[in-house]
Amino acid sequence: MIGEKKVSWTIKLIVIVACIAVLIVLNMLTDGKFLQPSNLKTIAVNASVPTFTAWAFVFIFASGFIDLSLGAVIVLAANVAGTFGNQFGYPGLIVTGLITGILLMTLNFTVFQVTKIPSWIAGLGLTMVYEAISSFYSEQRLQAGLRVVNLESQYRALGRAPMAFVVVIIGLIVAYIIYNRTTIGLDIRAMGDNQAVARNMGIKLGRTVILSGVVAGVFVGAAAFMKESFAGTVNAVTGLTSLSQTFQPLAAALLSQALGKHINIIVAVILSTLFVMGIFNFLTLMNVPSGTWQETCLGISVIIFGVLANRNTKEVVK
Repeated sequence: MIGEKKVSWTIKLIVIVACIAVLIVLNMLTDGKFLQPSNLKTIAVNASVPTFTAWAFVFIFASGFIDLSLGAVIVLAANVAGTFGNQFGYPGLIVTGLITGILLMTLNFTVFQVTKIPSWIAGLGLTMVYEAISSFYSEQRLQAGLRVVNLESQYRALGRAPMAFVVVIIGLIVAYIIYNRTTIGLDIRAMGDNQAVARNMGIKLGRTVILSGVVAGVFVGAAAFMKESFAGTVNAVTGLTSLSQTFQPLAAALLSQALGKHINIIVAVILSTLFVMGIFNFLTLMNVPSGTWQETCLGISVIIFGVLANRNTKEVVK
């Protein structure tokens, strides 16, 4: 037992040293720009929205489902949050963002439960529905002579430092408690591991599926009002384009699953998101074109992190 602990700490120490070495190398390649305090602050702020989205992915994956509609939900919820935020200030921004996220994600999981079709297929269908609703809403505002929802500057503090960090810390506490210290979190994980065993343990699967949507909706809703606060305007998209907005947090969620073997997965999400955002910040500093090579790196990252997350899995991964 003592030997195993020594090996574990040795591995952690090697990882820490390797991370420090990588940071030094990246800083040298960018002529000292990467580790400048202002750049590190930019990386941390940019990571706030993907962090909440990655937490949502963690709960979704833990429940045994795959839902790629998160990008479309965030776009729609962000527009709702922005509309009410301009009317009622921060309470309108936060409350309506959360409510919209919870309602839409609960709808998603209700569809998964009722239809029994693969969740990733249903999620793609719902993505197109949510994109269409967002597009219709934006068109109606333009036809009425109004701008696409633009959150007024006095209500955008949550998307900037230091308030963005405060919201992330609150999210960390909430996610950690739900995942590790509540019956809901334990039921979700048990259901995701093995539904038959969970049923024999007395867990009500139908109820747990719906609660999975509610919990994921909390973090999707938070990502929505944070995105609206950060960007000011979240434009509607169609043709499944919103899927691209989920790839960075998806990569972070997959990496956190790999790191979760050594540290708590909820904490690992923050480290993973900072790592992913740091990669793209480095690529930007190196003048790597976005939309081409950066997207290529993102796709490769998703594959690599997916392999790392499931490297000890012997059966087919859903």
